[in-house]
Amino acid sequence: MSSTFVENWFKVAPLQLGLLPTVEVHKQRYRNHIWYVLHDRGGDKYFRVTPQAYSFLLRLRPDQTVDEIWMQAVEEAPEEVPSQQEVMQLLAQLHHNNLLFFRSEADSEAIFARFAKSREREFLSHLMAFIYFKIPVWNPDAFLDRWRHVLGPIFGWVGFAVWLFPALFALGLLLDDWGRVSAQAAGLISWENLPLLYAAIFIMKLFHEMAHAIVCKRYGGHVYTLGLMFIVFTPLPYVDASSSWSMRQQKHRIHVGVAGMYTEIFFASLACIAWYYVGPGILSGFLFNVMVAGSISAVIFNGNPLLRFDAYFMLSDALNLPNLYQKSSQQWLYWADRYALGTVGATPPSDHPNEQKIFALYGVLSFAYRMVVMVFITQVLADLWLGFGAMMIGMLLMVWVVMPLFKLLRHLLRNPLTRPNQMRAISVCLGIFISLVGGLGFIPIPDALEAPGVVQSVSKQTLYTIARGRIENVHVRHGDWVSQGDILVEMSNTDLDQNIARIDYQLEEFNWRLRAARRSRDIDPGPILQQTQALLERKADLLRQQNSLIVRAPQSGIFSAPSLGSRVGSFIARGEELATIIDEREFRLSTVVTQDDVSTLFDGRDLDVEVRLHAKPGIVFYPENVSLIPFQRFILPSPAMSIPGGGDIAVQRDAEGVERAIEPFFELQAPLKKLEGVRLQEGLLATARIALEPKPLISRWVRDISQTLQRRYQL
Repeated sequence: MSSTFVENWFKVAPLQLGLLPTVEVHKQRYRNHIWYVLHDRGGDKYFRVTPQAYSFLLRLRPDQTVDEIWMQAVEEAPEEVPSQQEVMQLLAQLHHNNLLFFRSEADSEAIFARFAKSREREFLSHLMAFIYFKIPVWNPDAFLDRWRHVLGPIFGWVGFAVWLFPALFALGLLLDDWGRVSAQAAGLISWENLPLLYAAIFIMKLFHEMAHAIVCKRYGGHVYTLGLMFIVFTPLPYVDASSSWSMRQQKHRIHVGVAGMYTEIFFASLACIAWYYVGPGILSGFLFNVMVAGSISAVIFNGNPLLRFDAYFMLSDALNLPNLYQKSSQQWLYWADRYALGTVGATPPSDHPNEQKIFALYGVLSFAYRMVVMVFITQVLADLWLGFGAMMIGMLLMVWVVMPLFKLLRHLLRNPLTRPNQMRAISVCLGIFISLVGGLGFIPIPDALEAPGVVQSVSKQTLYTIARGRIENVHVRHGDWVSQGDILVEMSNTDLDQNIARIDYQLEEFNWRLRAARRSRDIDPGPILQQTQALLERKADLLRQQNSLIVRAPQSGIFSAPSLGSRVGSFIARGEELATIIDEREFRLSTVVTQDDVSTLFDGRDLDVEVRLHAKPGIVFYPENVSLIPFQRFILPSPAMSIPGGGDIAVQRDAEGVERAIEPFFELQAPLKKLEGVRLQEGLLATARIALEPKPLISRWVRDISQTLQRRYQL
């Protein structure tokens, strides 16, 4: 609770001031409380105050001092007057936002200095934000006024009914032909497709922004700017629909926010329907890009409240918490200032416990997501040119390290609120700094490497057909135990039978010719003998193929052929995989270790490995005698480890159609002992956790960064 009187009141008591003439006032309800939103039309800024504070602001006149106005308010309504501390905070915040004008010359100079400082910060931010800046192009307000009665109903209930049909129809088409979508999406970021992708993004973004403007105008707002914003040097359209913030009804503000995503999904749905029925070609490629650009933008970016796009403002309106992003940061800064540094005079952004919880949670999630986005943007820029990546890293260090340290130093040394606890605050900051440096740079922390793996039988044999044949009977089922020599499959091939019979006739003919040659001195039996021998070899090969039509188990084990039973009566080609016999008495884990990580394993020590099956992550195997095969490989132990198979390893098909890993890897093999209650099976996916030598975090970061630079940029 703020005290009624404060000793610093003399600093504001003689001031003669008032609200700027450009300030408009809008009454709104937030979280069942009445608030007044001050909108500066000149600077296009918004500020929210309580009814008590607004009642005091209405009294401000440049011909009376603040102290005189406050004393009059105390005499008329003492229970509704803000305290002197609250008045000082209110005037300081309005002064910071340039919403006040001063009659005294000294204070006018102060406000001008603050304005100049604000412009200086804005200029520096534009210099640093080389990946994001805006250029106004057109004022669409008059155009929207002329067409508001035509365009506005598009976003009404009738328009929603029209929107719903293509959206549901397109969703059904996607689910029906998802394989085609996945195949075409593989080339989405290829150089050949990038022009089409950018054109699709630009067009969808233009419709997106115009939808904001149309709905904003529908509810009486103004849209004075349509322009281009450059994100990572890529121009995209934008509109300034900030006038929607002053709309009294919450549903109107949310409708303005959702209009862009709503429009993108509509055009993406139409593009999906057209793409489904259009044949391959440039038009099909463009429609596919429109479909992808609209859906990804609407769902992942603009629909993500952790980024300051449409969903963020919609969430702020839904929670009735304006400036959610700024207040989330202020909440964590308040806790650090109040409880870590001991600043008693620190004030939170909200006195409501539930709001403080929302601010805290949103602050953590948004910060983590921004970190991920910045790392991704840095990687994209570095891939374009390594210099861009270096500039981005320098900017991030400036924004996230240098400037926060400078602000902290100024807060410790110059902020009046921290003077009573200045020594404690400085000691806490030094302690945190020393702990971070010591913990990150000198204290070894357990390190481990996680690698994907697959369970394999030590002894297994895959059966391939030696001859083409028609499957007549499958004597065992998938998963049955078979013994060596058991008949598994019977096949037939009438062509083989006819060829063998034909060779028998030919052999009988050659036998007659050979007997005739031996009785006659004019016929050389040599060629006849050679032809007979060739026929005999040919017959032997055909008999071998005929005998192979009865497939027997080469070893004892589990018969694995999931779909073979359904193929009875159909033909199977020569050389096709028929089944696998798996000996389940002994298993091992085959683990893929990337080329970057394998260097940490070649240190001559025994490998300490933990294995967890994906199907039963609570059970841990501790294999012994783990061996690392010191040869690069490209063929994965199992197709299930590749991205198409549901794994994490990127593959591509070579000229012979064989899937090969894009980057070479090394294989680590670990024998698995059977555990009670756990049945090991061929093909089970698992993760191996390989313990490494403990190292400080900074050493590990340096290792990871150097490996990334070497792999991606050959440095």
